[in-house]
Amino acid sequence: MAQVGWLAYENSRKQWNLAAAAQAKLSKCEPWPPGKDDEGNQQQWGHCTWFTPDDMQEITVMLRKPGFLAKAARQFQNVPWLATGVEVNLCRGDAPTP
Repeated sequence: MAQVGWLAYENSRKQWNLAAAAQAKLSKCEPWPPGKDDEGNQQQWGHCTWFTPDDMQEITVMLRKPGFLAKAARQFQNVPWLATGVEVNLCRGDAPTP
């Protein structure tokens, strides 16, 4: 799950021309309990979040295990996580102006 999330971030970062997050560390990857999609197939959502050591950058990737892939994977636990969204928050500290 974390590997898929990080690869999605790297791809998005390059598209957005952002510098790489310096030493970002995984804070958490949290899969939510499985549920059902509109067709009654099992599906699951989750997210992973990374922070840089100075807490000036936060990276969050939303992920999904779509139920329609369960037939090809034979079992739901074998369905791969797919990234559905990437959010990068960059903070900066400016010196106060007199």
